[in-house]
Amino acid sequence: MSETRDDRTWMEVGRLAELGLLSATLVHELRQPLFAVKALLQLLQERALVPPDPATVATALEQVDRMERILSTQGGLVQHSGDWEVPFPVDQPICAALATLEARTARQGVACTLDLAPGLPVIHGNPQVLQQVVVNLLQNALDALEGQASGRIRVTVDTVPASVRIRVENDGPTIPPADLPRVFDAWFTTKPPGRGTGLGLAIARRLVEGAGGRIEVSSRPGSTSFTLHYPSNPPSESP
Repeated sequence: MSETRDDRTWMEVGRLAELGLLSATLVHELRQPLFAVKALLQLLQERALVPPDPATVATALEQVDRMERILSTQGGLVQHSGDWEVPFPVDQPICAALATLEARTARQGVACTLDLAPGLPVIHGNPQVLQQVVVNLLQNALDALEGQASGRIRVTVDTVPASVRIRVENDGPTIPPADLPRVFDAWFTTKPPGRGTGLGLAIARRLVEGAGGRIEVSSRPGSTSFTLHYPSNPPSESP
């Protein structure tokens, strides 16, 4: 069957749509480490540390490295062979994600706790991707708590059969039941205009599913949580 002009037109439209989504993804993902670097530099400025605090400088450099990794993997949406061959302690990227947003958490006055179950395994996968997902979930929780006099975020990590379970819970406003099925849709957001792109959770879901896992949301008065099931082994080793 020969390709018609209309077919080629629609294929071009599809490619342009994918390019637009990729561009928007890069903008969204790069904003987070840029904000983190800005907050760290502001912290150095406020404290007027001479010489600068080595730990703060190291964290800022880590965020620059993270931006380079995002660009090298086209916004984290493209996985390459070998990405799932890296063994790493599961708590490592989670702690790195918390450190990334530590300055913003302190600025908002949010109490953030991490509860790690004993005996967490070393898993195989891409630690940068897992860190990226957790950063998106934490950023979403902080957005939900923006403007509150006080707020709490609790991150819990434990194991279930064949996967590690990571839950990010906040005590911000409840997500309306009608919106729950759409929270992972690209471009959907309940935030005011100019405050959200509607891409963070969509990116997180795509990355998790690309790793062979899944992500769920629940919301009730006083508690909204996103639960990530991340496989303990590479997808090729799953039954």
